[in-house]
Amino acid sequence: MCSGSELRLNSDGSIVTKPKQCKYRLNSIEKWTDVFIIFSAIITAKGTCKKQELLHYMFNIRECAARQGGTTWITYDEQFKLRQAQSPQSWSLINNDLWWRCMLVQDNSAQALQPTHAKHKYSCNDYNNNVGRWPNCRFSYSCSHCGASHPALSCPTK
Repeated sequence: MCSGSELRLNSDGSIVTKPKQCKYRLNSIEKWTDVFIIFSAIITAKGTCKKQELLHYMFNIRECAARQGGTTWITYDEQFKLRQAQSPQSWSLINNDLWWRCMLVQDNSAQALQPTHAKHKYSCNDYNNNVGRWPNCRFSYSCSHCGASHPALSCPTK
């Protein structure tokens, strides 16, 4: 996470503020895991008994990345750590508010990575059971059996 600004001296001698520039971007779960292992080694070197908690936290982040894809797991990680700085709690406990905000977000970058042939795999259950349609539903209104534009209850291939 790179935020804030730094003071710099202009060529005319005046002091200006410029945004911090990140050298490293943790935009992949592999890079994040590498950095988190180093972070965990530093924390546990002090003799704290947080090894299991930190391993569980790493599992949670990797699970979020695997389930949701995209970069929503980065948001969870950053926000969780900010909350830890304010009010430390067990690393192994999922912050439910943050977790559901991240898991329910439709990440466009994750959607772009999904194969198009699997689109009907994520169809709306209510539509397929003839319950109705929801505004802003993130699932497709297609048959969960064949992918055609009819509900599963009226699928001819069923």
